[in-house]
Amino acid sequence: MTKSNFLIASTLISTLGVFVPDAATAQTTKQIDIGAQSLRGAIAELTRETGLSVGAPAHLVEGLETAGVSGDMTPEQALSTLLQGTSLSYSSYDANGFIIT
Repeated sequence: MTKSNFLIASTLISTLGVFVPDAATAQTTKQIDIGAQSLRGAIAELTRETGLSVGAPAHLVEGLETAGVSGDMTPEQALSTLLQGTSLSYSSYDANGFIIT
């Protein structure tokens, strides 16, 4: 990751109000309901609802929409569903933290 991309990701992470969740958050199933909206908004909502930490560089998610997600699933499954229909993927940087790429 370049210094510029790292700064963008760090800025977005702080903008979304991401916090450090407990160790089991990403693999614990729960009811998740996030409506169709901008991908940026959906990721922000996912972090608030689940405690998942997601870094999403603004230049990657800008202008993208998601159909949303609804159901009993892990936060990681919800993230994967939110990214469907985009060319984006994610990678894990710890048990509950993900970076959109």
